[in-house]
Amino acid sequence: MKKTDIDRICDLHIECFKGDFLPSLGKGFLKAIYEEVEFIYINSNGFIVGTQDSGKLFKRVIKKHFFRLLPQLIKRVILDSSLLKKVFETLLYSGTTKASTKVELLSIAVDKRHRKKGVGRRLVKLFEKDFKKKGFTDYKVTVKDKNLVANNFYKNLGFLYSYSFKLYNEKWNLYTKEIK
Repeated sequence: MKKTDIDRICDLHIECFKGDFLPSLGKGFLKAIYEEVEFIYINSNGFIVGTQDSGKLFKRVIKKHFFRLLPQLIKRVILDSSLLKKVFETLLYSGTTKASTKVELLSIAVDKRHRKKGVGRRLVKLFEKDFKKKGFTDYKVTVKDKNLVANNFYKNLGFLYSYSFKLYNEKWNLYTKEIK
């Protein structure tokens, strides 16, 4: 993966998820996460990212990027103190989900000019193909309950609703899918 690919992924993430927690931490945080994830697929229209274990992913990010990220975090928390609680929620997130699998689709984004053209579906298929090669049999994804488009996208791809939970003071849904 080239540095320019990570930059494109971060820019698209920020564009597609404006107002969400991770983009609010800035591009530096997103870069640190995307440099450490195990599964990234990118094409000219979008990307998909996943991990074998989000808890271990966040530990790697902290271990490798702590001193680079700390000044950015302090600056952002000074501007918005509510971010500190969300940082801790994120770090504790993997231990709070009750899903039977740790394998997770973390993020998928498609450029708005290319939505409704099957790009997301193709990215998910690539993702699943690689997961299957690695011996994984299922995975999970979490989606804000109010994001009806994303909830329907995953249901249409065969994901099964497992349960809802609260994160960042919002209701989220957790879906799982068996890889066939």
